[in-house]
Amino acid sequence: MQMTIDYQVYCAKTQGSSKVKTKMAANAFAFFFRQVLNQPYELPSILFRGHSSRLPSVMSPEEVKTIISSIDDTKHRTIISLLYSTAMRLSEVASLKIADINSNATRIKVVSGKGNKDWFTILSESMLLE
Repeated sequence: MQMTIDYQVYCAKTQGSSKVKTKMAANAFAFFFRQVLNQPYELPSILFRGHSSRLPSVMSPEEVKTIISSIDDTKHRTIISLLYSTAMRLSEVASLKIADINSNATRIKVVSGKGNKDWFTILSESMLLE
């Protein structure tokens, strides 16, 4: 049984295998020991460290304003502003129609977004002014 753990450590450390591949190998060993050899087998939890909880770096409002204001083309500046302020995907912004924008309620209807679902997002006042 120690050889299986050594192999999994080898895969994880030396070969640089992903967590999923290492866990798949561990489950294959567990199946073999439990079902074929009828022996108990404990999955080595040392190989499966938890997910990292690091947050991605976020640009400051000044950096965002600098980037958006540096774009000369009005259409491109509007697209980038929409992407940033509404959390829409590029394909959703590309398929956006004027009829989907409700300026009175300050919201945008995203038609056939991710998963082919419709949803609403907030339209900021600054986007209305542009």
